[in-house]
Amino acid sequence: MSMEIQRLEHININVADLDASVAFYRDVIGLEHGIRPNFKNKGAWLYAGETPIVHLTFGRCEAQIGSGTFDHFALRAHGSEEFIKRLKNKNIEYDERRVPDQQIHQIFIKDPDGIIVEINFDNEMDVGHLETRQ
Repeated sequence: MSMEIQRLEHININVADLDASVAFYRDVIGLEHGIRPNFKNKGAWLYAGETPIVHLTFGRCEAQIGSGTFDHFALRAHGSEEFIKRLKNKNIEYDERRVPDQQIHQIFIKDPDGIIVEINFDNEMDVGHLETRQ
């Protein structure tokens, strides 16, 4: 029997400011701050439903800030209008795009460490007027 990948389990981000990152992923993205095993280093786990999909680890130095070769990660969501209102209320810059030949509305924002977070919404609005991203 060959190995088969089933899903992406989680991402781990080494952050410069744990409290700011927890607040971003909780208050802006909408994940729930939840239970984390008692690891030696400081950190936090953020959940989508029952699954801890974003792991944050504290202890990043200034020279490591930025995504490097890691460009972004994407999440699928519902409620694009409410999400845009939340971004505007929090004065968070965002970029809207669409997937070529599909009705996928994409919103790109940066977390406190400069990691790009892509949020995809299916068929919630007409996206014909938005640019496509290469």
